[in-house]
Amino acid sequence: MKCTLTSDELVTRGERWRALGAADVADLKNGLRLSFPAQAEPELRELARLERECCAFASWDVVTQGDRAVLEITAEGEAVAAVQALFGSLRTSSASSDE
Repeated sequence: MKCTLTSDELVTRGERWRALGAADVADLKNGLRLSFPAQAEPELRELARLERECCAFASWDVVTQGDRAVLEITAEGEAVAAVQALFGSLRTSSASSDE
């Protein structure tokens, strides 16, 4: 489990994630669910596509649910904790889930 981005790429990618704004974040037993306003969907889909390339240890699935764009990031084993640590920082509020 290793991200393939350079240090500069990590900074740029982090800026893009933060530009989406704060997310409603729910912990899943195998990852996270991030929910953003629907207008974030195009950028969220693009970021998920980019993350699939550099962080192939996780699954990146974007769906629309009502007026929300939702990204589920799921993984296995120790990658789950990495996903939760990296993307949990986008949290505005938390809701635990065992899905």
